[in-house]
This record gives sequence, C-alpha cells and structure tokens, in this order.
Amino acid sequence: MAVPDTVPPTAGFLTRPPALFKSEALVVGFSEPMDPSTLVLTGDLAVVATPGWNAGSDTLTLTPGPAGWPLGSALRIALEARDKAGNALAPLQAEFLVRLDLRTNQPALAVIGQTDFSGIHGNQPQGVPTASNLVYPTGNPYLSPQGRLVVPDSGNNRLLVYDGVPTASGASAVAVVGQPDLSSNAYLVDAAHRLTPRGMAAWGDRFIVSEHFADRVAIYPESPLGGTSTLPTVVLGLPAFGTDTRQLINAPTCDATRLLRPTGVAVTPDGRLLVADSGHHRVLIWNRVPTVSGTPADLVLGQSGMNTCDPNATATSGEASAVSARSLNAPVGLWTDGTRLVVVDAGNHRALIWNSFPQASFAPADRVLGQPDFTTNSNAPAPSASTVARGAGGGNLYGEVTSNGVQLAIADTFDCRVLLWNDFPMRNGQAADIVLGQATFTERLAEPKGASTLYFPTGVLFTREALLVPNGFRVSIFPSR
Repeated sequence: MAVPDTVPPTAGFLTRPPALFKSEALVVGFSEPMDPSTLVLTGDLAVVATPGWNAGSDTLTLTPGPAGWPLGSALRIALEARDKAGNALAPLQAEFLVRLDLRTNQPALAVIGQTDFSGIHGNQPQGVPTASNLVYPTGNPYLSPQGRLVVPDSGNNRLLVYDGVPTASGASAVAVVGQPDLSSNAYLVDAAHRLTPRGMAAWGDRFIVSEHFADRVAIYPESPLGGTSTLPTVVLGLPAFGTDTRQLINAPTCDATRLLRPTGVAVTPDGRLLVADSGHHRVLIWNRVPTVSGTPADLVLGQSGMNTCDPNATATSGEASAVSARSLNAPVGLWTDGTRLVVVDAGNHRALIWNSFPQASFAPADRVLGQPDFTTNSNAPAPSASTVARGAGGGNLYGEVTSNGVQLAIADTFDCRVLLWNDFPMRNGQAADIVLGQATFTERLAEPKGASTLYFPTGVLFTREALLVPNGFRVSIFPSR
C-alpha cells in the first residue's frame, strides 16, 4: 500500500526581491509538482500577472501585461497553492520595487518653471517671480508623503509647493515657503525667509531645509507645505536666525556647531540628521534631529575631529592632505536609507559609498564611484560612463545624489547629464547604465533648451513614475517608459 503524501510543499522566489524590471517575469520554484488549478494570487502585482507553469508543474512564471508591472515600491505579491496530493503550501509572499524604465537620451515629458522646452531665461515672461517660474532651482526636489512636490527655487530664495508632480509644462505652484507671497524673492536671513535653499528632508512632522548662502539649516516644528504661516524654530550653523552670514563667511575656525555653504541634507528612518557641510569639507551627523538651536553634531565624516576643516584631511592635524577612503573635498550631495550612505565628493570627482551607516567619526567608505580606487582623485579629461563630478571642485558646489533603494542617480552637473545605475553599485569605479541629457556617455553638450538636453543639472528625485531633474531655469520630468 502506498504511503499517503502528507508533507506540505515549499517554495521560493527565483526572481529575488527586492527589485523587478518593468517587463521582467517573476519566477517561483516549488519543491514538488503542484496542482495549477489551486493557485491563488493576491496583491498589487497579481492584478496584472499572467501565470504559466512548466511541464513538471514545479516552476511558475508570472508575466506582466503589455504595460508591464505597476511602478513603485513595496508592491506585494502573495500566492497560495496545493500539491498533487492536496497538501497546502504555506502562504508565500514578498514585496518588490519596480524600477523606473529610463533610457539613454530619452526626452522629458514636461518642465516646471517654463511653458515649454524652448525657454532659456529665469522668471519668464516678465522677469519677476510668479507661481509658475524659477531661477536656478538647485538641489534635490522633495515629495511629501501627502504627495506635495517641493522645488528649491534657490535663485528666488523660496520653496515652491505643487499639488503633485505636474504632467504638463508651465504648472503653477499652490504654495510658497520662505517668502510672504508668490511674487516676492527677498534676500533676507530672518526666520521667515529662506535664503538660497538647497536641501530638504523631513522626519515626522518636522521639515528641514539647508540654506546655502545663509550658512545654516532651518528646522520647522511642523510641515509648512500646506501654505501655513509656520516658521522654523531651530537653526543649525548659526547662533540665531537673524545673524548676518556675510560676516561669518570663511570663518578661520570650525567646530561642531558651524556650517559653511551647506548643501544636501538627509534624515534616517530612526531620526539621525546628516548635513553636507561643503565649505568645511565634511558631513556632520546628529544622532537625533535637534530641537534646540546650536546643538552640536555628534559625528563627523571627512575630518578626524570637529575642529579641522581641511580638504582631504588626514588623521593627524598638520599633515599634508591625502585623498583616501576617509577624506572629503567639498562634499555636496548625500543620500541614505539608514543603512547605506552615499556622498558626492565633488572636489575629489567621485562619490563615496558606505555599506553600513557610520558609527564613528572619520569612518572610511567601502566603495567609490568615479575613480578606480580611494587614493585617486583625477579630473578625467573627458566624460565616460565611469566618471562622476568631472569639472567640479573649488567653489563649484553642485551635484546631488538620490536612490529609490535599488536604482542610484547622480546629477553630474558639469557634464550636463544625469547618471543612472539600475542596480545599486557593488564595485569601485562601476560604470553607469544610463545617461540622461546626452546622446552617449562620452558627449558633453551644454544646451539650455530641448526635451532631451540638460543644462548643468543640480539635483535628482525619484518619484513613483518619473525622475525629476532641476537644470538651468527649469525642472525636467523624465517619465518611466
């Protein structure tokens, strides 16, 4: 007499989480033949999935429809099934991120700040700020959990707030932060104004903005993005909101409280604040988002201590500078998910990657992009798929970075392009997969108009369906294909 099969089957995803390409099949392997008629699929991806079994009924292939998988992150797929003997599979589920499907030199769908792709001037058409124009938007835009898009309109000393990501050129902002109305751009350093805003981040209800020429970071106790009159209550880098920064430029000393030309900011999921203190050649880290003005930073990257601010500093004060896995020279952009950290080290023409979040000051990076190793900082004579921040350095504090957790994008400002890696880089000097703004990786066309061109891009933002790139007097919106 045959022994009845009472052992439940097992299964696993052969297409490993967490990422899928838009048209990539998702494959599941089973420990034994299954009964296809018992298959039940649920979740975001199940809506468009077409199942197909192999001849042995132990491999399932889920193929997306003609439009591909839905875009976004945390997209769930779950399945239930039984084997030939009727034993139930323990429910199998996973979450995937579907990569944006971007192609080299593809055209943008629309622009913010201009009525079309031929506009090449700021504050068009009358030369004054309005709800629909920009002057040198600089840094990464920000998308709130509520779906509000914020653009750092740096040349107008304000943040423009849009009700979602526009799908047509010439969209108007619905609110402004840092100015009393949509027609003002005053150059002031008080709490009510934002002077050349660059970086933005949020943690809970708090909203954080770096102000490049104000040498400060402003922290709002609650989000101002709804057009409220909320003012920031905490300032970092300066003693108070009313301090005139022009008296502090090139201060002879630095410490754990000072900032000089801050650019990128980021907050980890557990509330650690990072600021790219570009003019001091370091990244400052606070273990918690400060609630008191002037709170000193807890950690520093790029320097051996809080009281040195030299480019490519060494472990011993007074030693000659030396580029290394620990050193920084005008760091500009940064991104973190709380584990990994990426810093665009503009003056060294590279980007540094920490595989795990630094727990001590002067911690060395684990990988480098733009250079073959940690001791090289050559400014390549021509662009390639492996060069980053070419031409940057000195006072050229531009070039942000962002990631959706899988893909990595860097605004390669002085080669007028954005570099995109479809998978998070794992090797030193790893070449990018895609370039936007140029026809090839070796070209460098600086063109302020056109749907496929970029004019000195300064920032990048992944949204669910597009990549946004501030450049020139506009923000270009590149949709997933």
